[in-house]
Amino acid sequence: MIEFQYEYESGRRAYRHDVVDSDGFRLTVAGHVCEAVNLSENGVAYRAVGPMGEDLKPAELEFSLDGVPISVCCNLQCVRVDAGIHCCTFTAMSERQHLMLSRFIMQCQKAYIRRERGVR
Repeated sequence: MIEFQYEYESGRRAYRHDVVDSDGFRLTVAGHVCEAVNLSENGVAYRAVGPMGEDLKPAELEFSLDGVPISVCCNLQCVRVDAGIHCCTFTAMSERQHLMLSRFIMQCQKAYIRRERGVR
């Protein structure tokens, strides 16, 4: 049995998925491709090369849903920076974009479960 932990006591309101290469997720922040560490319907944590301010940044999220490429443009509001990892919430994202992102995260969860079951 695979268990998912929802950290409600930490203030998180959604499942946070640790991004792996096979997810096919690409994050561009203020014109720079960044390494996404984890992702939820509400925000993203990423490593940036070089200095990135803590103010609002334009971002583009690229992923595919069932083989269909999706591009979501939004803004990131930096909540904190810890050990070079920028923790941000999404702003200026439509309900449809949130839905597509939510479906992508569910797709990633399913792939994670399949990988885990294949190991056992």
